[in-house]
Amino acid sequence: MGTEVDWDKHVRRSRATTLVSASGVLIGLGALTYGMVSLSRVEEARGRLRIEAKQAQTDLAEANSELNKAVDQLAEVERVSAKKVESLALLRVEVAELERAKQTLAEEVGVSERQLEVARRESRAVISEYRKSGVVPAWTAITPRASATALEGQGAADDGRPLYRISMWVEMPSELRPKIDSITYVMNHPSFATPRLQGDPDDDFRVQYIGWGCLPTVIVECRSEDGSVVELDFDQCAAFSESLPNKGGLPVKAPPGPDSGESNRNALPSLRSHLGGANDVTPPVEPRPPSE
Repeated sequence: MGTEVDWDKHVRRSRATTLVSASGVLIGLGALTYGMVSLSRVEEARGRLRIEAKQAQTDLAEANSELNKAVDQLAEVERVSAKKVESLALLRVEVAELERAKQTLAEEVGVSERQLEVARRESRAVISEYRKSGVVPAWTAITPRASATALEGQGAADDGRPLYRISMWVEMPSELRPKIDSITYVMNHPSFATPRLQGDPDDDFRVQYIGWGCLPTVIVECRSEDGSVVELDFDQCAAFSESLPNKGGLPVKAPPGPDSGESNRNALPSLRSHLGGANDVTPPVEPRPPSE
């Protein structure tokens, strides 16, 4: 007897199988599509990462370059600092040497001032002895004089101080005049371009110049016809205070001291050598010449 085929059941199974297969294909296609999209996204991410990595490398290179520059600048600063420290040490040594030199000059000035005071006392003692004996040496009759006339409205010194026409001359007995060969005024101050001023023998050995101040010590060198020289200590400031009573005299030009780089001993009179005393006082030496 034959087997009866249930075609309806068979058709239903075939349809189910086909549906499952189609579902599998659709799932496969969906998975494939998702995979391709994911792969594309991964590739895009890798591309961005490559760009970011390249930018990071560029930034790192720039940072290294800046760092190298900073290191070079730091090294340069250290070199400059080392030089400055070395220069500062040298300056300190120079300052110490200058301080020692200043102290030495101050001591020399002190010695010179004491020598000058001793010379003055000895000269006064000798003059006193001469007077007591009734014999007065000829040079004691020579009297230096000075006067100053204000040059109002005719300019001023560089610092604004007023200028004066200054005159110096000597007075002496007429019988002594033929015995005097020359008179020289030694101006102990660096403002004089020519510190040794020669007097005019036809006008009481007068000298004239334009200046702004006075000197407390002018050395007046009196050279006689026999060649001997006597030096007189003349206070120019005192003479000016007499000739300008209403102005109180002229500003005092202090003799060069240790701060000016010159020593007072260059302008001390050698008066004691002419009075028979010890010749231990340096005679006048022309100082360096700025202009008066």
